[in-house]
Amino acid sequence: MKKNRANVKRNDNSSFIYLLRDFKRLEYDSSREDIVNIISIMAKRFRTDIKSKVLNSNTDYKIKFIVKIVVYNLRMCQNRLSKIKTRPEVQLVVKAYIDSYSDTIKHFKKEYAEICPEAFTYENTQEAQKKSKSSEIARIFRDFGFQIFSSWIEIKNTDSDIAYVYRKLKEDKLIFDYIGESEFINFLYDNDYVDHIIGKLKSLHKISAKGRLFEYNSLKELHSKN
Repeated sequence: MKKNRANVKRNDNSSFIYLLRDFKRLEYDSSREDIVNIISIMAKRFRTDIKSKVLNSNTDYKIKFIVKIVVYNLRMCQNRLSKIKTRPEVQLVVKAYIDSYSDTIKHFKKEYAEICPEAFTYENTQEAQKKSKSSEIARIFRDFGFQIFSSWIEIKNTDSDIAYVYRKLKEDKLIFDYIGESEFINFLYDNDYVDHIIGKLKSLHKISAKGRLFEYNSLKELHSKN
């Protein structure tokens, strides 16, 4: 039994060889205008290759093993690519590969979720968290309030900055009246907007500044038009 498992693993990992080979080739040829199309074609070739392996499998165990190892390796590829720092001109290649891996995982989920649901636990969890977060955003923010907040927090995330945007959004009725500051702070923690302990949010008159007001009004004007 151990020998069979090893053979399955070795054979199905071979499907990744030409992906890695093509990545190295394209990394130094990123000026090609058709690069995204090339990667898309490679992704389709990869999906066809895996489908062939599944169809030629004569046991449920082998099918599940193939699907699990493929999805796992695709996630690993995404994770590694997202962490590397490449030359600016190679970013197009990296993004195209990451997108192709995401599309391929979605494709496999559609094809094999019934056969092997456990292979897609991570994707199901991510989708559930995304739905939960969307529901939480709708419960806290009104109209374009979240768009202002998310743009603000990307570049201004000190305790005073956070207090300011909360107070201004409340003042402009872009956060619901029933959302107190403790609930807002919990929202920040739960969704990883901050990585440190936040104390009581300062009142607006202590943190008002012309620069902050200008930046806030600029974001408000931008997002109110969308």
